[in-house]
Amino acid sequence: MKIISYTVLITFDLSYADSSDYRSVNAYLSSEGFEQLSHKGHKLPSNTYLGTETEVVGSTELIADGAVRVKNRVYKKLKKAMSGSGLQSVAFVMVSPETDTFYSCSKPIDF
Repeated sequence: MKIISYTVLITFDLSYADSSDYRSVNAYLSSEGFEQLSHKGHKLPSNTYLGTETEVVGSTELIADGAVRVKNRVYKKLKKAMSGSGLQSVAFVMVSPETDTFYSCSKPIDF
């Protein structure tokens, strides 16, 4: 058994929502430890988040099995938070092992 850290990328869109609805989802994601990438100085939409989650992976399991559990858990909690507020939404959640995650982003706003 081992504990694996996973990188989690989330983006979402809310149907027929106003700015307070987005603030509500943003607050939820921040409280869950996800960081809004636009606040890191990147030219990205404000509904794009990055974070890490850990999962216990059994000795007979693949690291991908843990990634699927993390994806399902994060997605279900996010959708529950959104639907609990009466929001119609589309959400995208991508999970990969942190040690195997590499990404690039546009230049910072004040570059």
